[in-house]
Amino acid sequence: MAHSAGPLSLFGLDLGKVWRNFRQGWCEALEWPPFAWLTPPEPVRVRMPDGCQVVYHGTRSPAAGVHATERSAQALVLDEDATLVRQLVLPDLAAEDLRAAIELDVISNTPFPFEQTVWGWRSARRADGHLDVTLVLAARPHVIERITAAGFDLAQPPEIWAMPDSGEAVVLRGFGESVRLRRLVRQRMQIIAAVFFAGLSLLALIAAPFMLEREQVFDAQAQYAKLMQETAAVVAQREALVQAAQRVQAIHGSLQTRPDLARLLDVLTATLPDTAYLNRLEVAGNTVRIGGVALNAAELIAALGQTPGIEAVRTPGAITRAPDGRETFSIEFNWGNVNAVQASPDVPQAGATALGGGR
Repeated sequence: MAHSAGPLSLFGLDLGKVWRNFRQGWCEALEWPPFAWLTPPEPVRVRMPDGCQVVYHGTRSPAAGVHATERSAQALVLDEDATLVRQLVLPDLAAEDLRAAIELDVISNTPFPFEQTVWGWRSARRADGHLDVTLVLAARPHVIERITAAGFDLAQPPEIWAMPDSGEAVVLRGFGESVRLRRLVRQRMQIIAAVFFAGLSLLALIAAPFMLEREQVFDAQAQYAKLMQETAAVVAQREALVQAAQRVQAIHGSLQTRPDLARLLDVLTATLPDTAYLNRLEVAGNTVRIGGVALNAAELIAALGQTPGIEAVRTPGAITRAPDGRETFSIEFNWGNVNAVQASPDVPQAGATALGGGR
């Protein structure tokens, strides 16, 4: 059983009709004045019924200053009494639908046998959206007779025109008009291609500086990455040197803020009398705590208070007296004015007695 393929559709949408409407829209757009330059009409050598020859610009009225060449298309205008003209009003149809409607009217109204009937039409859009169609019918034998009488070759017949009024000529289909139409289509495609490539060239000229800048940026990034790779060892050594310098600076700062214990011992040795000795020495920052035994702890506190470099002398606890008359003390003071200690003539520059001996 034979299978008939239906129209190509997608989700119920006739794709063939979509393509026809798309093509029809572009065909109508090419007829608009802004796009008319894409299809420039070529000169046509027109043989009038009286035998004179004029040059038309396309199918419109004769063009002044337009010269035809031997390669230009030729057209033969039929006598008015050899044609039948019908005026139709049709809705706005696509090209294929319009041709089918006109062909149906030709079949219904031609006075000649259909196989011997030639026809052509022109259409103009009305304000209400309908089409005014001028349909011209003629008998093929009569047209062939006119072609032969005018001296044209039937193997390469001219275009057959009819001029039912002073407007645009009506071209009857089936003769030499296809040659000119193919040339017009080819010329239109060449113009469109030239415009397309000109647009691409303009776009390339506009984009070239940006692409050049982009390449320069990428090249700079590559050079920077290469430089970073080549100097990675140097950068690592520099970072290590910076970290070492930071550690040295931190150590130096720590040493600057740490009290001079040797100098402190010298000062305490020079200040404490021979009857006093220490059994405890604590240093926390610039705060010094000492504890020990002396015959007179009050005099020791007074002596410490008068020693350069020793400040804020205080007793955090009570002074106790042992049965043998010695006093146990705990004294706290601030140790910080090192320069004053070094400059004082009353304090010796080196200690002579160790802690835990007599003092």
